[in-house]
Amino acid sequence: MLTVLETNPILSLIPSHNSAAVVLKKLLNSLPMLESDRKTIFTLDRRSFWHRSLGQSYVAIGDWELGKGHLLESLRYLDEILPVNKNAMRWATVKLLGKQKKYFAKRNQPE
Repeated sequence: MLTVLETNPILSLIPSHNSAAVVLKKLLNSLPMLESDRKTIFTLDRRSFWHRSLGQSYVAIGDWELGKGHLLESLRYLDEILPVNKNAMRWATVKLLGKQKKYFAKRNQPE
């Protein structure tokens, strides 16, 4: 089940956001048990992916607070520095737009 969730887009695998939220919540709640049974530790990238997917499902069904919590948790797993106020958010957005502009300018140059 875990590899199916990782290789296919969640929303095409599961017909509704409600179902996706239920499945992902069960998965995240059962991680400690899965890790002890299989003697494996799921990577931070995997955990981040699951929290992001769950957050997107909650936002899609209109539960903004739960969605926001899981999306922020996803970023914490990736050690992303979160903007603390609107000015920091604006500055982060400007920096990312600058990076994208450089990327696309470089990508569109003829070789």
